[in-house]
Amino acid sequence: MFLQKPEETTYSQDRSIPKSNEGLAYANGSERTPVATPGILRLPLEIRQQIYSFLFHGTSPNFGSRCPRNFSCHCGSGLSHANRLFYNEARPLFYKCQPFRFKDPSACIRLFNSIRKDFVDQITWLWIAYTWSDSHLLHGIFGRFSENSNLQTLRLATSQTPFLEKNALLYSTYASPSPAAIYDLTLRKCTHPLAHLRQLRDFKMMGHPLPEVEEAVFKVTMNMELLAQREGNFLKRKQEPSPLELHTYRFTIESECEVSKINGRISKSTS
Repeated sequence: MFLQKPEETTYSQDRSIPKSNEGLAYANGSERTPVATPGILRLPLEIRQQIYSFLFHGTSPNFGSRCPRNFSCHCGSGLSHANRLFYNEARPLFYKCQPFRFKDPSACIRLFNSIRKDFVDQITWLWIAYTWSDSHLLHGIFGRFSENSNLQTLRLATSQTPFLEKNALLYSTYASPSPAAIYDLTLRKCTHPLAHLRQLRDFKMMGHPLPEVEEAVFKVTMNMELLAQREGNFLKRKQEPSPLELHTYRFTIESECEVSKINGRISKSTS
């Protein structure tokens, strides 16, 4: 018994594939043209950034996201997963326009450990609830922010409110530290990283923090006041009612134009 050598497969001229990159021939004689670059990638970076701005809704101090559908806007988050270029260009906008709320500071730390440091500095809106036993975790959170970070709106909430009648908070409207105490707090170095934030424009503290955080909050209000003075604005201090009976103090940087508009509305309503 003899084994027959299999016949070699031959191709006709119209089924051969050329080795050049000019085109690929198919059985029907058509040629495959190179894939064209998507139109958005051929646009300048400035125009692409304008297009990205339509996908992200930004944040507001009171309500978090400006998205009309949800508090946490994810409308543009999928774009950054398309390719590396979109990731480098659009991902910072996601962290800049996304409000972040955490009921546990350890969850905030897990997020910060999973993203790049420059993305942490892009965050503009942050809300953290914590207990006294979790106060030490605030070091790991605010230590990730640089002094030039974009964090502008911050909410801190703690549930404990003891001895408020006897111990007025340094930053409260009822506290009136002596000039010597203010001088000491101004010159004394605060090691808490919260005190190093210098771009805050809207800060709210709910509850009674521990003394270390209380002093850091006082330093933050001083930084906000210096920022307002450089801009020709002023720092507004206000005690707000809280449904949970927490002593809530809010500090916002406002301009003279905003105050004149408010006073104009009040005068019209009273007249």
